[in-house]
Amino acid sequence: MTNPAVSSLYMLFDGATGRPRAMIDGEALSSRRTATASALASRHPSRPR
Repeated sequence: MTNPAVSSLYMLFDGATGRPRAMIDGEALSSRRTATASALASRHPSRPR
């Protein structure tokens, strides 16, 4: 397994209190986003011209 080119960490804050609610690994979030974008793209093909 190789190390990612960029390391990141996402933090979610409560809008009312400003307190941290979650810390999410950037690599895990990115891989899920990529899979979701691919799944949505396969469900919505472009219109014929």
